[in-house]
Amino acid sequence: MLEYVTRAVVLEKSPAGDFDGIVSLYTEDFGRVSAKATSIRKITSKLSAHLEPGNLATVRLVARRSPLISGGLRLVDGLSERKLFSDYLFLDIVSRVTVELHKDEGLWRFLLSGAADRPALFSHLGFGTPDRGCTHCGSESAFFHETDQIFLCALCSFSVPQNFLLHI
Repeated sequence: MLEYVTRAVVLEKSPAGDFDGIVSLYTEDFGRVSAKATSIRKITSKLSAHLEPGNLATVRLVARRSPLISGGLRLVDGLSERKLFSDYLFLDIVSRVTVELHKDEGLWRFLLSGAADRPALFSHLGFGTPDRGCTHCGSESAFFHETDQIFLCALCSFSVPQNFLLHI
């Protein structure tokens, strides 16, 4: 079993079983990683507060069939607490648009800046900026279609499946 210690921005946390959870992280060394955190939903869990979405944490990942988080510390760069983001839609975009285990140093630096600028995120990821308008009609774009990777206005967004739309 290999262990890795890396800094990570917590993107999302979802339940798995009675007490466990799956935590999606964007790590400095590996890119986006989804890892299991055992007993994270117990009231006595020491990891739970450190692995809240938007936090910058130092985590210890254990490589198995699926990664496991065995430790998490919110002590980063001498700070006792570092909440980078409170915009959960921004974190959802990062989680859904990035590829698992694909490291992007530019995106990591962008996330460390703490700027939850959605148009700048799309531009950084190579999708262009939403201000260029809807792909279908040219009016102001309000959504990004995840699978087609296009920008859509509110009216044109009704013609595509709603579960693949990200609000800009």
